[in-house]
Amino acid sequence: MKDVLCPECGGPNVRHLTEASILRYPSFKKDGSLELRDCDTLEYDAFFECPDCGHRPNKAELLLQVS
Repeated sequence: MKDVLCPECGGPNVRHLTEASILRYPSFKKDGSLELRDCDTLEYDAFFECPDCGHRPNKAELLLQVS
């Protein structure tokens, strides 16, 4: 397996992030405590980002490293 490097700075820490909203509904457990149940997750943005320089490469830029 080969590390994916940032095409901008060469940093080895490129990560994939997904922004999402999670819907949770409250309910009571048998012991009377409150519990939040995850009911739905809506992903609305996903991107790659280098934490070293802040560059957000697209998938095509990253695939150029495969050769």
